[in-house]
Amino acid sequence: MKSIKNFFVGIVVSFAGSLPLGYLNVIASIIFVSKGLLPVLEFIGGVIVVEAIVIYFTITGAVWLTSRIVLMKWIQYFTIFFLIALAIIFFLQPPNIGSQNDTELNTSAINYFIKGLGLSAINFIQIPFWSGWNIYLVTNKWLNTEKYLRIVYVIGAIVGTTIGMITFVYVASYALEKGSGVLQNISNYFLPGIFLLMALFHLIQLIRKKD
Repeated sequence: MKSIKNFFVGIVVSFAGSLPLGYLNVIASIIFVSKGLLPVLEFIGGVIVVEAIVIYFTITGAVWLTSRIVLMKWIQYFTIFFLIALAIIFFLQPPNIGSQNDTELNTSAINYFIKGLGLSAINFIQIPFWSGWNIYLVTNKWLNTEKYLRIVYVIGAIVGTTIGMITFVYVASYALEKGSGVLQNISNYFLPGIFLLMALFHLIQLIRKKD
């Protein structure tokens, strides 16, 4: 029963956390529309490898991490600058929405795994996210922290993130494909605008915390 509980708690928390608009979801949606299913699965594979490591270690270090106020501030600063950098990159090199090349699909899928690995590794905001959730789950006895049960929890979280990202990708890609002609013409502004709005959201949160 403890294993089943940890597994499903992991699924629910990670599924809910993976659905909101985030840069990993946005990039995964673009990859799906432009390149197809295999590359986006490779990309998600890279994302969940890093997430699994983060989740496992934040279970034991959750209290220590969230008590370090200075560290949390620097993580938020980095997130803001990172999102602005993504906005600039997508402005200078807009994605070719709706195009697909079979040869590229067959030869470069592994590159998307590496991209997912790298982008997830510098997604430092997931540290306070999982730290906060793990503290809540442990203190309210929703999560058992025995060693083997932590692994069950991580497996559940990986399943939840995969389902959540694929759900987001299919919904977002449907909207992108329906308006691909329009979006291709305004992609210089549309995608950078999304990332800038995310940066603004994190900046407002940071200012509120200071107040």
